[in-house]
Amino acid sequence: MRVALVDTSSVVLKGVSGFLADAGCVVVPFKDSDAAFEAIAADRAIETLLTSFEFPGTSGLQLCAKARELAKAENRSLYILMMSSDTGRHKLLDALENGADGFISKPPNPQELEARLNAAKRLKSDHRYLVHLATVDQLSETYNRQAFLELGEKICNKASAKEPIAVIMLDIDHFKQINDTYGHSTGDRVIKCVGNLIKQLPGIAGRLGGEEFGIVFSADKRQVMQLAEELRIKIMRDSTVSDSGEMLSVTVSVGVALSCRTETIIAMLKRADSALYRAKFTGRNCVKLF
Repeated sequence: MRVALVDTSSVVLKGVSGFLADAGCVVVPFKDSDAAFEAIAADRAIETLLTSFEFPGTSGLQLCAKARELAKAENRSLYILMMSSDTGRHKLLDALENGADGFISKPPNPQELEARLNAAKRLKSDHRYLVHLATVDQLSETYNRQAFLELGEKICNKASAKEPIAVIMLDIDHFKQINDTYGHSTGDRVIKCVGNLIKQLPGIAGRLGGEEFGIVFSADKRQVMQLAEELRIKIMRDSTVSDSGEMLSVTVSVGVALSCRTETIIAMLKRADSALYRAKFTGRNCVKLF
């Protein structure tokens, strides 16, 4: 666990850092709360903030509130523990009201601090599981539609002439026929197989609904067309076994769109969908560029 430790006292930093290191933590010490916040914002690997109240400039309470807002905005797990030599009830209430997960006396009792760290680990594990449930399609193990759109929009916002963005949309050919002929469990295996293959591409991949998938990443025309064709061939060559033991060769129709500057992910998907429709109209099992 990576811990940002913030206190104005060198003695406190040294003592608490030693205990945290013995507990297996990687400690990033700070005497300045503003520097600590900048580090937390830049380093998502920091999972715990342990801070005192008293600082010149930005107070410990302000740091706590800013760090909590940052974690909320980034959907990030950050355990915040405040410490003070003043153990009055008002300190605990101030800490909790400003977004802290807990309060501990200073200098911390080693056993209590260890218990707090174990609580932080449990909360991180629970948060990771909840994020997974909220963002990942459980069948294909790719992002669900909402998460794909949100992450895709962030990628599109970074598009530039030097680093264009590409969107691939693909649709499994004759998927209804697969379900009707071989059963839905076979159809589920086909979805899983395709999801596993598209996750190997760069960027982010998501299941947009039914048998339709999307991928968004930085690529120029030559790169995206090559990757799309390689993906189509891989899917066709990767056999799926039906419930009856029959080997199925699945094909996909693929549409590709390249970004215009300041274009949204929705606009790109619409153009990729038009290319996908043309791929299906011209015989399926092919790649078309908008």
